[in-house]
Amino acid sequence: MIGLTAVGFPLAAAVIDILCRQTDLVSAWAAAPANLPGTGLALLITPGLAWSLHRIMRAFPFFHDIGKINRSLVRTLKPSLWQIVGISVAAGWGEEIFFRGAVQPVLGIVTTSVIFAGLHTGFRFRVPALRKYFALVFILSLGLGMTAQAAGLVTAMVAHAGWDLVMLSIVYREVAALPDGADAPGGNGGEDECGGDQQSAVIEHGGDTVAE
Repeated sequence: MIGLTAVGFPLAAAVIDILCRQTDLVSAWAAAPANLPGTGLALLITPGLAWSLHRIMRAFPFFHDIGKINRSLVRTLKPSLWQIVGISVAAGWGEEIFFRGAVQPVLGIVTTSVIFAGLHTGFRFRVPALRKYFALVFILSLGLGMTAQAAGLVTAMVAHAGWDLVMLSIVYREVAALPDGADAPGGNGGEDECGGDQQSAVIEHGGDTVAE
């Protein structure tokens, strides 16, 4: 998964960059030094935003099934802390250069965000939890798209990587602190209700927590 994200997406972005005149990845990279203040700001505020969203998701029952998806994902992947760092960096680099660097200039923010959220849920809308998951990832994708437009592609990469790192680390700690089969506070104890279509869709189509 890390290899596909870190290598496959950039290669696909390079192909789009060659074929479509709307994209210009070279200029996006060249603008990075001028956007350093925005990149630094993203690095500072992203952890707080991610932590705040996590607290909101735990406080309101409406979001509990999304939390269960995240915990099921971490239980299934069983990542080490170093793998969490690798997943976060790969997602920030690979997904942003593809979606925000190559796809967004061609299709626009909204369409790109629909594709981005859909790929993270497998476009499986018959499951209520995945509809909520789609909506949240869509909103987060809009934020990353606006960040890329306002402060540059590299800033969006940093924000994405930082977001995933914080959210995955939080979920990792929650899962590690719980007995096998138990769910985190805010959800139902005992049996994990996020198997089947909910869990497999997220794993097969990106493996990110809401988290994206």
